[in-house]
Amino acid sequence: MKKLVALTSVIVLSSLGAARAQLTVTDLVQTLNFNLTVLSQGPSSTNSSGVVANTVTTTTITSSNVIQWIGAATGTAFNNASLLVITPLTPGAGGPSVVIRQTVNGSTQDTDVTSFFSRISGDVTLDGSTFNPANGAVNGTFYDIDGFVLQDAMGFTLPAHFSVSGVSTVTVTSLTNRKGKLTGVITEHNAEQAAGTGDLNGAPTLVRGHIGISGRTTVVVSSPGV
Repeated sequence: MKKLVALTSVIVLSSLGAARAQLTVTDLVQTLNFNLTVLSQGPSSTNSSGVVANTVTTTTITSSNVIQWIGAATGTAFNNASLLVITPLTPGAGGPSVVIRQTVNGSTQDTDVTSFFSRISGDVTLDGSTFNPANGAVNGTFYDIDGFVLQDAMGFTLPAHFSVSGVSTVTVTSLTNRKGKLTGVITEHNAEQAAGTGDLNGAPTLVRGHIGISGRTTVVVSSPGV
């Protein structure tokens, strides 16, 4: 999972620039969203004339489905409001993890499920951003290949698996205070036309849809006096 936030790390590091001595990086927590359509071979039928009709069935996979599958496999109860969360996403913060976050009796509970996921990354990044050397602010859009693999882990078997990737649009917005000082960086990853293969209940599938990493979370805060 070390490649999980390679692009985000580059963005944050370039944003710090000469101002690094005056700024500290905080943990970035963002929500991982899946909205995928799974196509699998359906049943065949033969009419009275001997014509054979084959069918293809479609199934939707969302983050909620993934959470419930992991819960069922591991014997862990997750409520309907649970989220897939990536944390932390900042350089030097110990490496990213995927957790299922839920609130129980007013208390936030995180369950580490990193081993059920692998990240797909490409070798090419296109930069459509602007950079202000005066304050280290980066604004604009980056493009790269991004995706995820859902897999069995720790001896637990899931009813579905997939390997899906596509061109991801990474939108970067720098936050500044009234003095023009950099105070935060917001990133949003979206692979709108991701595609790949997988299986569902043992049957091979084709998979397409959307993968997103979202959350308006400040990742850089000013030190005292900035």
